[in-house]
Amino acid sequence: MSGGLIRRPNWFVVSKLAAGTREEAVVPIGGAEGAYRVEAIDPRGHITRVAVDPFGQPTRVEEPLGRLTSITRDRHGRVTRTVGPSGHTARAEYVGVELRTQKDETTGALVQMEYEDRYHQLTRASGTGTTEVVNTYDPADPQRKLLKSRTGPPGAPETHYTFDGRGRVLTATDPKGHGTTYTYGGPGNTYDNLRTVSQGPRSATIEYDRFGRDSLNISPSNDISRTEYDLLNRVTRKIDPEGGATVYRYSNGQLYQVTDPKLQTYSFHRDMLGRLGSEVDPRGQWSYTYYDRAGNPTYTKNRRGQVVTAGYNELSQRVWRDADGARTTWSHDPKGLWTEAGNAESTNRIEFDVAGQARKAITTMGGVTYTQVITPDAQGRRKQMDLTAPWGSRMLGYTYNARGHLETLRDLSGGTTTLAYNDDGQEESHTLPTGLVVGRGYPSTHVTASIAYSVPAVEDGVGRGYHQNANGLVDASRMAHYNPIYADQERVRRYTYDRRGWLGSFTDEVYRPEQTGSCADPTAAMDPDGGVCVPGSTETTMLAGGKTYTYDAVGNRTDPARGMTVENGNRLTGIDGYTLSYDADGNLTSKLKPGVDDVQPSWNSLGQMTGAWRHERGIVWYGYDAFGRRVRRTAPDGSVTRYLYDGDDLLMELDGAGNPIREYTHFPGVDRPHSVRSWPNGGATYYYATDNPGHVVGLIDGANQMAAEYHYSPWGEPESVRGNVVQPLRFMAREYEEHSGLYQVRARWYDAQQGRFVSEDPIGLAGGINPYRYAGNDPINKIDPSGMCEEWHTIETTIYPDGTEVDVVVRIYWKGDDCFGGGGGGGGGGPNAPTAQQFQYIECIATQWLRSGWTILSRLHSGRIFVTDHIPSNQNKNAAMWTVVGNPSQPIVIYGGAYGTNGGAFKHPPAEFAYFLGHEARHVAQSDGTLMPRSEFLHRYASDGNFRNVLIENDASHAGRAAVRPGKLAASCSL
Repeated sequence: MSGGLIRRPNWFVVSKLAAGTREEAVVPIGGAEGAYRVEAIDPRGHITRVAVDPFGQPTRVEEPLGRLTSITRDRHGRVTRTVGPSGHTARAEYVGVELRTQKDETTGALVQMEYEDRYHQLTRASGTGTTEVVNTYDPADPQRKLLKSRTGPPGAPETHYTFDGRGRVLTATDPKGHGTTYTYGGPGNTYDNLRTVSQGPRSATIEYDRFGRDSLNISPSNDISRTEYDLLNRVTRKIDPEGGATVYRYSNGQLYQVTDPKLQTYSFHRDMLGRLGSEVDPRGQWSYTYYDRAGNPTYTKNRRGQVVTAGYNELSQRVWRDADGARTTWSHDPKGLWTEAGNAESTNRIEFDVAGQARKAITTMGGVTYTQVITPDAQGRRKQMDLTAPWGSRMLGYTYNARGHLETLRDLSGGTTTLAYNDDGQEESHTLPTGLVVGRGYPSTHVTASIAYSVPAVEDGVGRGYHQNANGLVDASRMAHYNPIYADQERVRRYTYDRRGWLGSFTDEVYRPEQTGSCADPTAAMDPDGGVCVPGSTETTMLAGGKTYTYDAVGNRTDPARGMTVENGNRLTGIDGYTLSYDADGNLTSKLKPGVDDVQPSWNSLGQMTGAWRHERGIVWYGYDAFGRRVRRTAPDGSVTRYLYDGDDLLMELDGAGNPIREYTHFPGVDRPHSVRSWPNGGATYYYATDNPGHVVGLIDGANQMAAEYHYSPWGEPESVRGNVVQPLRFMAREYEEHSGLYQVRARWYDAQQGRFVSEDPIGLAGGINPYRYAGNDPINKIDPSGMCEEWHTIETTIYPDGTEVDVVVRIYWKGDDCFGGGGGGGGGGPNAPTAQQFQYIECIATQWLRSGWTILSRLHSGRIFVTDHIPSNQNKNAAMWTVVGNPSQPIVIYGGAYGTNGGAFKHPPAEFAYFLGHEARHVAQSDGTLMPRSEFLHRYASDGNFRNVLIENDASHAGRAAVRPGKLAASCSL
């Protein structure tokens, strides 16, 4: 394969990649010069036929199961028309080198583009398929650098930029005048890479080794993290600010061992094709995975000896799975999208339109069918969702402003909430159907500084104010006029952190005004030093509680006052007089305090908690659908509660007969509840009050009075609950299970008493070096909505230097353990090839978001299309992590192993995902001489001698965004 296939008339060539892998053949069509058919035969005998033009670019693709795609190109090889398996047709028109129009002929969505005449940079994107984007370039600059950009109609706020003589961004100033400054070079920075990023008073610094690899990161508070590499640019050691070192060892080019700062070792054993065959945990327990000839995992045995088997169709899509004597099945349509998934608990069907947009979801549980019909607008955004069931119907509605932000939300009760935004695109306020205004304040760093309510009684109950330290972590929060002792007093909770960013302590302070008066600014939530502005010229401070937290080297809590003890494998065995026990997979099986309490969870072979027995309360049973969502709860008395979802959000709780108990409306995003309609309370609607980072702190009734208040310890332990409205969304805005005292956090269950999950992370080390740790031991600033990887819960607008704007970005925490990796079982290996649905998404992003020069990379080196089923270690994002992958029906795209298919990349907004693709595309351009002379590339790494395995990571790190086409052109891209 390395030399490419011979494409000549009348030749039949077969190339074998390796024993037991795919066979590929090139067969001439008719014998005419340049007319060829490429046949790819996988090890199971399934054939994909591709017709290619004389330049090797596909024009027709015939896949197993009758999938047919046709591609029309102009004389330059650019795609001008694509007809997918469903008949979905898209067109593109070029004038010279410029892409002028893109039209979805199925939906009618149209995007028109204009350019400046020297370098053909985009100046305007408009049309029914996008929000208008206008870029202005400096006409006096020979390089025509970007001066400013706006998203929205004329008069919309603008972002301004300055650049140095090499075209690198020096400053980016948002519409409200908040600036971010970048510097380059400096001592030891041989290649003039990015050195500092400063935002307001905070500045982070990156230092590099002599090969230009980022080896040292200095936080704004001067905490230092280090990274060491071998000669192949593979990470060999990560050292945290406290000196804890995680060590990575390799064999035959693959990661085979990870040793954490406690000297606990994880081992990974692979077959000849690099696939993970077995893992060994720090306690010496083994798990195994076996594959079919096409590389699909068909047999897994966990550390308890339980077996899960799976089967796949001709396109390597999973169609069944057997676990614990029960079968789950999946069906797919001609586009490769799943259309039905079912098991004994529920059946889910989904219908897509010709454009691949989900239009109908049908769920059957307990013999009752619920139908959700989704209506999109011209840009593919949700406009309306209609739910029908035997008992009636419900409707959700959405409208958007000219900048593409959500403007109104119609809830399930029929009320309308109106949202307003500041010039930076952050939500400034929303007005509930009751007239209550919820306002948010932001400093120049764009983090939440205050949450205020227009009704004093509500403000007193759930108003919040925040102050951040030098690292941007909340070090003080104001909790309105609540405290456990004096119900009319201000309470400020102060926080400290260690150098790793882990929560070190909290202290509660109560402020009592001694006489009447007013502050200089009576609306201020907090003074710059973290003090509280309280009406009254003098005040008295009283301490009302607090705690200190300690940890071992990998983040297990070891608080001496609570008797916390930890065994090998990070298993907490004692806390507050309780004794904890686990099975071989690390699932909690008993939490016992003799004479006081006893909780005994039970688990299936998929790692899902199926039951929880509690002393004197009996057992509660749980059931899950094909996607791992909890859909049933059976109480000790036999009563059943079922759960209906809208994507990942809980839509309804239903009784055993399928009738609504509670109905939920959510803001767009993850775990952002808007309201609950409670039928036990006569169908009354209550509106959620949340703090930062998103915990539910109260319910507001239709009269703008507090119906419930919730107060927690920093880790989510209930301190007090006020009100008589029963509803489950609490800490993290996740469901609290009163019976077991645990929170249901999608993939796992969380115990606030322990401050950690009660089972190991299902993605293994890809979620962090400690598989039980919650939110990186920072529950004040981060959450873990998936149960697999912590996230900053910062809602903000990001505007990239080329003008691309993303309205909502959930920033992934970069420091320490990387959450981008996925798959590979325990983080030891890279993910398998993207699914057909993920391929379709990648292709959509590449063709709609990336500039044309970054997607036309179809003929690298050998001129062959190479589809991978393995990517190198996801723990090593600086090694050879790029791989060329693609579906022959579209131009090849570049997919980075550091952003694995089972990891977080697919959860990002399209522009963030496009950045990842552009980043990896730059690596390929580096290695094949497109971006820089190959001699220069080799000169930088002359000692290695194998340029294909060496990347200039830092050159690519800040150029991925340059590959992204300005404008929201990917509105129709969705998984």
